Amino acid sequence: MGGGQAWSKEHNSHFEMTKLTLVGFSQWRVLDPLQPQAGKTIPEPRPDLTIGGMIIKPAVTHKFLGVLFDQ
Repeated sequence: MGGGQAWSKEHNSHFEMTKLTLVGFSQWRVLDPLQPQAGKTIPEPRPDLTIGGMIIKPAVTHKFLGVLFDQ
């Protein structure tokens, strides 16, 4: 109950919100709006995530412990 934010406050272990990255891993693809005639596709756009009043924008890649994660 309360989720991760409540847990972090109870245990005095606050999350550093500026270090969060949102990467969507999905096989869903849509036509590229910049090149629809070419038939190119891009990963389906993801909505922003709001946690504790901070907006986290989705990214296509993120490097974590030297490993590159991408869509």
